[in-house]
Amino acid sequence: MKKIRRVHLYLGCFFTPLLFLYLFSGFLFTRDAERQKEPGDAESFIQKLWWVHTSQLYPTRAESLASAELRSVDLDGNILTTAQPHQYPEGTPVRLTGIDLPGGLENSTTYFIRSVNDTSMTLHITDEDSAPVDLLNKLGDNILLNPLESANHNATRITAFNPEANTVTTETQHGFPDGLEINVSGIDLPPGLAGLRSYFTRSVDDRTLTLHDAADNADPVDLQEFSFDQVFFEPVIAAGTQSATHYNTTSFKWLVYAMSLGVLATMILGVVLAIRTMKKKWPVWISLGAGVIVPCLLLWLGQVSPAQDTLNPAPPSAPDVKSPPGKEPPPPPGKNGPVLPKELPKNFPKNLPPLTLPPGK
Repeated sequence: MKKIRRVHLYLGCFFTPLLFLYLFSGFLFTRDAERQKEPGDAESFIQKLWWVHTSQLYPTRAESLASAELRSVDLDGNILTTAQPHQYPEGTPVRLTGIDLPGGLENSTTYFIRSVNDTSMTLHITDEDSAPVDLLNKLGDNILLNPLESANHNATRITAFNPEANTVTTETQHGFPDGLEINVSGIDLPPGLAGLRSYFTRSVDDRTLTLHDAADNADPVDLQEFSFDQVFFEPVIAAGTQSATHYNTTSFKWLVYAMSLGVLATMILGVVLAIRTMKKKWPVWISLGAGVIVPCLLLWLGQVSPAQDTLNPAPPSAPDVKSPPGKEPPPPPGKNGPVLPKELPKNFPKNLPPLTLPPGK
Protein backbone atom coordinates (compact mmCIF):
# COMPACT_ATOMS: atom_id res chain seq x y z
CA MET A 1 0.00 0.00 0.00
CA LYS A 2 2.87 2.38 0.75
CA LYS A 3 4.39 1.77 -2.68
CA ILE A 4 1.06 2.48 -4.37
CA ARG A 5 0.73 5.74 -2.44
CA ARG A 6 4.28 6.73 -3.30
CA VAL A 7 3.80 6.05 -7.03
CA HIS A 8 0.48 7.89 -6.93
CA LEU A 9 2.15 10.87 -5.23
CA TYR A 10 5.07 11.14 -7.67
CA LEU A 11 2.89 10.73 -10.77
CA GLY A 12 0.51 13.39 -9.52
CA CYS A 13 3.32 15.86 -8.78
CA PHE A 14 4.96 15.29 -12.15
CA PHE A 15 1.88 15.58 -14.37
CA THR A 16 -0.07 18.20 -12.39
CA PRO A 17 1.57 21.31 -14.00
CA LEU A 18 0.99 20.12 -17.56
CA LEU A 19 -2.48 18.88 -16.71
CA PHE A 20 -3.28 22.25 -15.16
CA LEU A 21 -2.11 23.97 -18.35
CA TYR A 22 -4.49 21.91 -20.46
CA LEU A 23 -7.36 22.27 -18.02
CA PHE A 24 -6.84 26.03 -17.75
CA SER A 25 -6.57 26.54 -21.53
CA GLY A 26 -9.57 24.29 -22.16
CA PHE A 27 -11.59 26.31 -19.65
CA LEU A 28 -10.66 29.55 -21.42
CA PHE A 29 -11.59 28.19 -24.84
CA THR A 30 -15.04 27.08 -23.69
CA ARG A 31 -15.65 30.77 -23.03
CA ASP A 32 -13.85 32.35 -26.00
CA ALA A 33 -12.06 30.29 -28.67
CA GLU A 34 -9.00 32.13 -29.99
CA ARG A 35 -8.63 30.43 -33.37
CA GLN A 36 -6.15 31.47 -36.06
CA LYS A 37 -5.36 30.19 -39.52
CA GLU A 38 -1.59 29.89 -39.03
CA PRO A 39 0.74 29.81 -36.02
CA GLY A 40 2.27 33.09 -37.19
CA ASP A 41 -1.09 34.82 -36.62
CA ALA A 42 -0.91 34.26 -32.85
CA GLU A 43 0.03 37.44 -31.03
CA SER A 44 -1.36 37.33 -27.49
CA PHE A 45 -0.46 34.69 -24.91
CA ILE A 46 -4.00 33.26 -25.01
CA GLN A 47 -3.78 32.89 -28.80
CA LYS A 48 -0.45 31.08 -28.48
CA LEU A 49 -1.94 28.93 -25.75
CA TRP A 50 -4.60 27.81 -28.24
CA TRP A 51 -1.86 26.27 -30.42
CA VAL A 52 -0.31 24.58 -27.38
CA HIS A 53 -3.70 23.10 -26.51
CA THR A 54 -4.68 22.01 -30.03
CA SER A 55 -1.42 21.31 -31.88
CA GLN A 56 1.16 20.87 -29.10
CA LEU A 57 3.39 23.70 -30.33
CA TYR A 58 4.27 27.15 -29.07
CA PRO A 59 4.16 29.52 -32.05
CA THR A 60 6.83 32.14 -32.54
CA ARG A 61 6.36 35.12 -34.81
CA ALA A 62 9.07 35.23 -37.47
CA GLU A 63 10.47 38.71 -38.00
CA SER A 64 10.08 39.83 -41.58
CA LEU A 65 13.18 40.92 -43.49
CA ALA A 66 13.67 44.68 -43.54
CA SER A 67 13.94 46.83 -46.65
CA ALA A 68 17.41 47.85 -47.83
CA GLU A 69 18.20 51.11 -49.60
CA LEU A 70 20.33 51.04 -52.74
CA ARG A 71 23.44 53.24 -52.60
CA SER A 72 25.56 52.52 -55.70
CA VAL A 73 25.91 50.27 -58.75
CA ASP A 74 29.00 48.62 -60.25
CA LEU A 75 28.24 48.08 -63.93
CA ASP A 76 31.38 46.05 -64.59
CA GLY A 77 30.57 43.40 -61.97
CA ASN A 78 26.76 43.86 -62.04
CA ILE A 79 26.97 44.44 -58.29
CA LEU A 80 24.54 46.54 -56.28
CA THR A 81 25.58 48.02 -52.94
CA THR A 82 23.19 48.94 -50.14
CA ALA A 83 23.56 51.78 -47.66
CA GLN A 84 23.35 49.39 -44.69
CA PRO A 85 24.01 45.63 -44.31
CA HIS A 86 21.09 43.92 -46.02
CA GLN A 87 21.06 40.67 -43.96
CA TYR A 88 19.36 38.76 -46.78
CA PRO A 89 19.94 34.98 -46.98
CA GLU A 90 21.03 33.47 -50.28
CA GLY A 91 18.17 33.21 -52.75
CA THR A 92 15.90 35.75 -51.03
CA PRO A 93 13.29 36.99 -53.56
CA VAL A 94 13.17 40.79 -53.74
CA ARG A 95 11.59 43.54 -55.78
CA LEU A 96 12.86 47.05 -56.32
CA THR A 97 10.73 50.06 -55.53
CA GLY A 98 11.44 53.56 -56.74
CA ILE A 99 11.47 55.68 -59.87
CA ASP A 100 15.12 55.98 -60.93
CA LEU A 101 16.08 52.29 -61.01
CA PRO A 102 19.43 51.10 -62.35
CA GLY A 103 19.38 50.33 -66.05
CA GLY A 104 18.23 46.78 -66.83
CA LEU A 105 15.97 46.43 -63.76
CA GLU A 106 12.19 46.75 -63.52
CA ASN A 107 9.77 47.34 -60.66
CA SER A 108 7.42 44.50 -61.61
CA THR A 109 10.07 41.74 -61.74
CA THR A 110 11.02 39.52 -58.81
CA TYR A 111 14.77 38.91 -58.52
CA PHE A 112 16.76 36.47 -56.38
CA ILE A 113 19.86 37.71 -54.63
CA ARG A 114 23.35 36.27 -54.31
CA SER A 115 25.31 37.95 -51.56
CA VAL A 116 28.80 39.27 -52.36
CA ASN A 117 29.37 40.68 -48.87
CA ASP A 118 27.20 42.13 -46.12
CA THR A 119 26.38 45.25 -48.21
CA SER A 120 26.76 44.02 -51.82
CA MET A 121 24.78 41.58 -53.93
CA THR A 122 23.96 40.46 -57.44
CA LEU A 123 20.46 39.87 -58.76
CA HIS A 124 19.32 36.79 -60.69
CA ILE A 125 16.18 35.98 -62.65
CA THR A 126 15.73 32.60 -60.96
CA ASP A 127 17.10 31.07 -57.79
CA GLU A 128 19.07 28.50 -59.83
CA ASP A 129 20.41 31.03 -62.37
CA SER A 130 24.14 31.59 -61.87
CA ALA A 131 24.44 34.51 -64.29
CA PRO A 132 23.53 37.86 -62.70
CA VAL A 133 21.22 40.37 -64.33
CA ASP A 134 23.18 42.57 -66.72
CA LEU A 135 23.04 46.11 -65.34
CA LEU A 136 22.99 48.77 -68.03
CA ASN A 137 24.42 52.24 -68.08
CA LYS A 138 21.86 54.80 -67.02
CA LEU A 139 23.44 57.41 -69.22
CA GLY A 140 21.08 58.67 -71.92
CA ASP A 141 21.46 57.37 -75.47
CA ASN A 142 21.36 60.74 -77.21
CA ILE A 143 23.37 63.22 -75.14
CA LEU A 144 25.04 65.70 -77.46
CA LEU A 145 27.83 68.23 -77.05
CA ASN A 146 26.72 71.11 -79.28
CA PRO A 147 29.38 73.68 -80.26
CA LEU A 148 28.00 77.22 -80.40
CA GLU A 149 30.28 77.83 -83.40
CA SER A 150 28.41 75.23 -85.44
CA ALA A 151 29.94 76.42 -88.68
CA ASN A 152 33.39 75.11 -87.77
CA HIS A 153 32.64 72.15 -85.47
CA ASN A 154 30.08 69.37 -85.45
CA ALA A 155 28.06 68.09 -82.51
CA THR A 156 29.19 64.78 -81.04
CA ARG A 157 27.52 62.26 -78.77
CA ILE A 158 28.64 61.32 -75.23
CA THR A 159 28.89 57.56 -74.67
CA ALA A 160 30.48 57.46 -71.18
CA PHE A 161 31.77 59.57 -68.35
CA ASN A 162 34.21 59.10 -65.49
CA PRO A 163 33.10 60.79 -62.24
CA GLU A 164 36.51 60.17 -60.62
CA ALA A 165 38.45 61.99 -63.35
CA ASN A 166 35.52 64.32 -64.27
CA THR A 167 35.90 63.40 -67.96
CA VAL A 168 33.41 62.59 -70.69
CA THR A 169 34.01 60.23 -73.61
CA THR A 170 32.65 60.98 -77.08
CA GLU A 171 31.44 58.51 -79.69
CA THR A 172 33.84 59.80 -82.34
CA GLN A 173 36.87 62.07 -82.37
CA HIS A 174 35.50 65.39 -81.18
CA GLY A 175 38.09 67.72 -82.72
CA PHE A 176 37.28 70.40 -80.14
CA PRO A 177 40.00 72.89 -79.27
CA ASP A 178 40.54 74.06 -75.72
CA GLY A 179 38.15 76.83 -74.67
CA LEU A 180 35.44 75.95 -77.20
CA GLU A 181 32.03 77.06 -75.91
CA ILE A 182 29.40 74.31 -76.05
CA ASN A 183 26.11 73.30 -74.44
CA VAL A 184 24.78 69.87 -73.54
CA SER A 185 21.40 68.50 -74.66
CA GLY A 186 19.60 65.26 -73.98
CA ILE A 187 17.91 63.25 -71.22
CA ASP A 188 19.64 61.47 -68.31
CA LEU A 189 22.72 63.67 -68.34
CA PRO A 190 25.72 62.81 -66.17
CA PRO A 191 25.02 64.19 -62.68
CA GLY A 192 26.73 67.57 -62.41
CA LEU A 193 25.86 68.76 -65.90
CA ALA A 194 22.84 70.90 -66.79
CA GLY A 195 21.13 71.00 -70.13
CA LEU A 196 21.28 74.05 -72.40
CA ARG A 197 24.02 75.65 -70.29
CA SER A 198 27.31 76.88 -71.68
CA TYR A 199 30.52 74.99 -70.86
CA PHE A 200 34.09 75.30 -72.17
CA THR A 201 36.10 72.28 -73.33
CA ARG A 202 39.59 71.10 -72.54
CA SER A 203 40.86 68.13 -74.51
CA VAL A 204 42.41 65.14 -72.77
CA ASP A 205 42.76 63.06 -75.95
CA ASP A 206 40.97 62.81 -79.29
CA ARG A 207 37.85 61.23 -77.66
CA THR A 208 38.08 62.43 -74.05
CA LEU A 209 37.66 65.94 -72.67
CA THR A 210 36.74 67.86 -69.54
CA LEU A 211 34.11 70.58 -69.27
CA HIS A 212 34.64 73.88 -67.42
CA ASP A 213 32.35 76.67 -66.25
CA ALA A 214 34.62 79.31 -67.76
CA ALA A 215 37.35 79.36 -70.39
CA ASP A 216 39.97 80.42 -67.87
CA ASN A 217 38.79 78.06 -65.12
CA ALA A 218 41.24 75.19 -64.67
CA ASP A 219 38.92 73.16 -62.46
CA PRO A 220 36.56 70.88 -64.43
CA VAL A 221 32.91 70.50 -63.64
CA ASP A 222 32.51 68.02 -60.78
CA LEU A 223 30.76 64.97 -62.21
CA GLN A 224 28.97 62.57 -59.87
CA GLU A 225 27.80 58.99 -59.98
CA PHE A 226 24.16 58.41 -60.76
CA SER A 227 22.33 58.48 -57.45
CA PHE A 228 19.52 56.08 -56.63
CA ASP A 229 17.60 58.02 -54.02
CA GLN A 230 14.51 56.30 -52.64
CA VAL A 231 15.28 52.99 -54.38
CA PHE A 232 14.74 50.08 -52.01
CA PHE A 233 14.96 46.30 -52.03
CA GLU A 234 11.68 44.87 -50.73
CA PRO A 235 11.72 41.15 -49.78
CA VAL A 236 8.89 39.22 -51.38
CA ILE A 237 6.94 36.82 -49.15
CA ALA A 238 5.33 34.04 -51.17
CA ALA A 239 1.81 32.82 -50.35
CA GLY A 240 1.79 30.29 -47.52
CA THR A 241 5.29 31.21 -46.33
CA GLN A 242 4.45 34.07 -44.00
CA SER A 243 5.99 32.19 -41.13
CA ALA A 244 9.54 30.97 -41.64
CA THR A 245 9.54 28.99 -38.37
CA HIS A 246 9.39 25.20 -38.50
CA TYR A 247 8.04 23.23 -35.56
CA ASN A 248 9.10 19.77 -34.42
CA THR A 249 6.31 18.70 -32.09
CA THR A 250 7.18 15.00 -31.79
CA SER A 251 8.88 15.20 -28.38
CA PHE A 252 6.19 17.34 -26.81
CA LYS A 253 3.44 15.12 -28.21
CA TRP A 254 5.09 12.09 -26.61
CA LEU A 255 5.05 14.00 -23.32
CA VAL A 256 1.34 14.66 -23.79
CA TYR A 257 0.75 10.97 -24.50
CA ALA A 258 2.71 10.09 -21.37
CA MET A 259 0.71 12.65 -19.41
CA SER A 260 -2.56 11.10 -20.58
CA LEU A 261 -1.42 7.63 -19.56
CA GLY A 262 0.07 8.97 -16.33
CA VAL A 263 -3.10 10.82 -15.39
CA LEU A 264 -5.12 7.70 -16.17
CA ALA A 265 -2.79 5.61 -14.00
CA THR A 266 -2.95 8.25 -11.24
CA MET A 267 -6.75 8.21 -11.30
CA ILE A 268 -6.88 4.42 -11.21
CA LEU A 269 -4.42 4.32 -8.31
CA GLY A 270 -6.49 6.97 -6.54
CA VAL A 271 -9.63 4.85 -6.88
CA VAL A 272 -7.74 1.75 -5.67
CA LEU A 273 -6.44 3.67 -2.68
CA ALA A 274 -9.91 5.01 -1.91
CA ILE A 275 -11.45 1.51 -2.03
CA ARG A 276 -8.73 -0.08 0.08
CA THR A 277 -8.39 2.64 2.69
CA MET A 278 -12.06 3.50 3.20
CA LYS A 279 -13.91 1.29 5.66
CA LYS A 280 -17.26 2.10 4.08
CA LYS A 281 -17.12 1.41 0.34
CA TRP A 282 -20.49 2.81 -0.67
CA PRO A 283 -19.43 6.56 -0.67
CA VAL A 284 -16.68 5.66 -3.15
CA TRP A 285 -19.07 3.86 -5.47
CA ILE A 286 -21.62 6.69 -5.23
CA SER A 287 -18.95 9.26 -6.12
CA LEU A 288 -17.84 7.22 -9.14
CA GLY A 289 -21.40 6.76 -10.31
CA ALA A 290 -22.16 10.47 -9.91
CA GLY A 291 -19.05 11.32 -11.92
CA VAL A 292 -20.46 9.29 -14.81
CA ILE A 293 -24.12 10.22 -14.51
CA VAL A 294 -23.88 14.00 -13.96
CA PRO A 295 -22.00 14.84 -17.23
CA CYS A 296 -24.33 12.59 -19.24
CA LEU A 297 -27.36 14.21 -17.59
CA LEU A 298 -26.13 17.72 -18.37
CA LEU A 299 -25.49 16.80 -21.99
CA TRP A 300 -28.93 15.23 -22.28
CA LEU A 301 -30.65 18.25 -20.73
CA GLY A 302 -28.85 20.52 -23.16
CA GLN A 303 -30.53 18.93 -26.17
CA VAL A 304 -33.45 20.78 -27.79
CA SER A 305 -36.14 18.77 -29.56
CA PRO A 306 -37.50 20.03 -32.89
CA ALA A 307 -40.88 20.71 -31.26
CA GLN A 308 -39.24 23.16 -28.88
CA ASP A 309 -37.52 25.13 -31.60
CA THR A 310 -38.82 28.65 -31.81
CA LEU A 311 -40.32 29.37 -35.19
CA ASN A 312 -40.03 32.72 -36.81
CA PRO A 313 -43.30 34.62 -36.41
CA ALA A 314 -45.28 35.21 -39.57
CA PRO A 315 -45.06 38.73 -40.96
CA PRO A 316 -48.04 40.89 -40.00
CA SER A 317 -50.75 40.92 -42.61
CA ALA A 318 -52.13 44.11 -44.08
CA PRO A 319 -55.17 45.48 -42.23
CA ASP A 320 -58.53 44.61 -43.72
CA VAL A 321 -60.25 47.42 -45.59
CA LYS A 322 -63.88 47.59 -44.51
CA SER A 323 -66.48 48.63 -47.07
CA PRO A 324 -69.25 51.08 -46.20
CA PRO A 325 -72.48 49.44 -45.00
CA GLY A 326 -74.67 48.16 -47.81
CA LYS A 327 -71.92 48.29 -50.41
CA GLU A 328 -69.72 45.52 -51.61
CA PRO A 329 -66.32 46.25 -53.07
CA PRO A 330 -66.12 45.86 -56.85
CA PRO A 331 -64.54 42.68 -58.14
CA PRO A 332 -60.88 42.99 -59.12
CA PRO A 333 -60.39 43.69 -62.81
CA GLY A 334 -59.11 40.97 -65.10
CA LYS A 335 -57.02 41.30 -68.23
CA ASN A 336 -60.07 42.10 -70.41
CA GLY A 337 -62.34 43.79 -67.91
CA PRO A 338 -64.19 42.76 -64.77
CA VAL A 339 -64.09 39.11 -63.84
CA LEU A 340 -67.55 37.38 -64.10
CA PRO A 341 -68.73 35.32 -61.18
CA LYS A 342 -68.50 31.57 -61.45
CA GLU A 343 -72.33 31.11 -61.05
CA LEU A 344 -75.03 33.36 -62.58
CA PRO A 345 -77.95 34.61 -60.47
CA LYS A 346 -81.17 32.55 -60.63
CA ASN A 347 -83.20 35.42 -62.14
CA PHE A 348 -80.64 36.06 -64.90
CA PRO A 349 -82.47 35.97 -68.30
CA LYS A 350 -81.65 33.15 -70.65
CA ASN A 351 -81.51 32.94 -74.50
CA LEU A 352 -80.21 36.47 -74.91
CA PRO A 353 -79.26 37.49 -78.44
CA PRO A 354 -75.54 37.69 -79.14
CA LEU A 355 -73.97 41.03 -78.54
CA THR A 356 -72.92 42.85 -81.73
CA LEU A 357 -70.42 45.64 -81.76
CA PRO A 358 -70.42 48.51 -84.27
CA PRO A 359 -67.78 48.38 -87.01
CA GLY A 360 -64.37 49.48 -85.95
CA LYS A 361 -64.92 48.51 -82.32
